[in-house]
Parts: sequence; structure tokens; C-alpha cells
Amino acid sequence: VLDNFMRGRRKHVWFSVSTDLRLDAERDLKDIGAGGISVIDGCKGLDKGKGLFGTSSATKDGVVFSTYATLVSAVQQQASKVNSGAKRQKTRRLDQLIDWCGGAEFEGCLVFDECHKAKNYKDGSDQGSKVGAAVVELQKALPRARVLYCSATGVTDLENMAYMERLGLWGPGTQFDSFNDFYVEMKNRGVGALEMLAIEMKASGGYVSRALGFKSAEFDVLEAELSHTDKTCYDNGTCARARARVCVTVCVTVCVTVCVCSGSILGRG
Repeated sequence: VLDNFMRGRRKHVWFSVSTDLRLDAERDLKDIGAGGISVIDGCKGLDKGKGLFGTSSATKDGVVFSTYATLVSAVQQQASKVNSGAKRQKTRRLDQLIDWCGGAEFEGCLVFDECHKAKNYKDGSDQGSKVGAAVVELQKALPRARVLYCSATGVTDLENMAYMERLGLWGPGTQFDSFNDFYVEMKNRGVGALEMLAIEMKASGGYVSRALGFKSAEFDVLEAELSHTDKTCYDNGTCARARARVCVTVCVTVCVTVCVCSGSILGRG
């Protein structure tokens, strides 16, 4: 965000799971010397900053911090004084964000923090996630935006990558026409192909993975003395587990002893 802001791209949108995390976003920006960048409190902040003469200077640029729940919500427009009897229409928050960004010419950042909230997206189906559909629609409406996906559990299942269209793994100019083609091919090739994909993405700069550091971490090895009762409880538990294992083995052996007769399987014992 700071890099793009210094390059003249002064509007950015940051999504996360809770409005409380806005304070964390402000703190993080201050920590890197970007405390001068305004963090707008979602679409409500845009509503407050919009007056009779358009958007105020306080919300003209900066980072709009919004939640995924807001992204799929809508708000009713107030009827004008001239046509006060007209029925009020609902405006999607998604459209409001696109309008604030400036439409297809927007070149700022779209930061999807905790982006796994957009998983379960089904292309061309109404049964998928509404959040996922909104995230995909936003990316298509802002084709020149810089997109960042952040999550600790973003790809627990390959199918959860469907909304990550900006990775450049499928679509025009790639080997796969759609995500479904990419998904089927990667699934058929197994874990080895996924590992090669991760290596390729890291090499190209499209994937960054970090682990928590243990610098200044301290630990002590403590020995817990077991009482006679503790030892007895542990011994009884291990004996019960051993007996259960023997019973399961016997049951499996009996079930495997089958006789195939006239196309049917008959169990004996």
C-alpha cells in the first residue's frame, strides 16, 4: 500500500473479517512510517464523508477498510426532495466501492486479508459463496488493480482457489481456459504437481510464505513426577487400547473370510 501510495496511486481497499481490525491496520501503517495515509471506516465512512458537494477531502483518497460482510450488503438510497414520493432503491456496497475507486481505471491495491472467507466460489452457479462471487466481481470490475491475497489457510483444498483469478494460472493467455480445467488437471496429477506449482509461483514472486520466528523465544524442560494413581491410570489405558486392537484385528479377519457364490458374497463365522 505504501509503495503504491508513493507512486501516486492514492486509493486502496483493504478487506478483512472484522471492523475491529481497522485499528490494527492503522497501527501497521504507522509502524512502517505511513501514518499519514487515511484509513476510512468502510462504506459507512464513505457515507459520512459524502456531502452536498460530493466526496469530502477526508475520504477523497486513502485506504477503505471494509469487511466481507459489507461487500455483499446493500443500503437504501434516500429519496430526493424533488421526488420524495418515489420508492427508495437499494444500492449495493460493492457498486459503491467500485464507484469510489473510479471504475476500470483504478490502479490501487485490493488487499484481501483472511481471503479464505471467499472460498466455496462456484463459477456460473448460484449455489456458491456470495462473498466469493462478490470478490470475483470486484476483481473483474477493477482489471488494473494490484491484488493481494493473504491467508494462513488459503488453499487447504485446491477447489478453494477459484476466486484467485489474478494469480494468472488460468484464463486468457494461459494453458487452462477456466478454473475447472486447471482444477481437474492439477487434481489428476497429484501432490507432486501441486508442489511444483508452489515452487514456480515462489520463483515468479506470485507466492510468498512466511513462518513465525523463534527469535528471543525461551523454553524450559520440566519433568512431571507421576504418582502411583497416574501410573495405574496410564497402564489401564494402554491395556484397554491393546485389547481393542486385538478385537478389531479378529473382526477384520472374520469379515475377510468370505465365500463368493453365485455372484454374491457370504460371510462365515
